[in-house]
Amino acid sequence: IRDDLVTGVQTCALPILLPSPDMELHVAGASQLLGMPDFSDPRSLQEIFAALEEKSTLLRLIENLQADGGVNVYLGSEHDVREVTGLACVLGKTPALDGQVAAVSLLGPARMDYGRLLPMVDYATHRLGNAWQQI
Repeated sequence: IRDDLVTGVQTCALPILLPSPDMELHVAGASQLLGMPDFSDPRSLQEIFAALEEKSTLLRLIENLQADGGVNVYLGSEHDVREVTGLACVLGKTPALDGQVAAVSLLGPARMDYGRLLPMVDYATHRLGNAWQQI
């Protein structure tokens, strides 16, 4: 399993996380917001989807939030990225190559199941950090 994870990170994460002008940011699960009561207003949901499609908005959010070595929760009112103030962010950061930082984050409503999500983001962040050390 460990070798598969390292190979997976090298195949998938390296193209995403290495700084370059055409760096890709992958967003998955955005459609899960559709069924949540927090996002029943079509106009606000449209704004959120537009922000999720805009790579620079999400990168700005991740760069602005300072993880202190653990997993942190930021409510929409606690970050200054106007386009996604309706979303909370669960964020873990880990050192990557050449002083860069890799991040694992989940965006969703303020009423997410933090008890379930915090350990998942923490686990993924630690596994990503360990994989970077293997490179």
